Amino acid sequence: MVDSGSTREAIEKAVASVVEKYGAPDVPINSAGIAESIIMAERAFSTRRSELLIEIIAEYATKKEMTSMSLGCL
Repeated sequence: MVDSGSTREAIEKAVASVVEKYGAPDVPINSAGIAESIIMAERAFSTRRSELLIEIIAEYATKKEMTSMSLGCL
């Protein structure tokens, strides 16, 4: 994972470079939080995927146990 301090410094250097080359932007640019939103979405997806896998495995194990119990009664 990238250190947030080094990321901030890299962003500040990139912005300074663009401002030096092209001047300050004439319009507001609102992309704040995009990177953080993507990271949060990836974490949420990963967590939900893990939860779904656990549910599938639990359901499979339950059905397998119920099937074996039913066959044992025959």
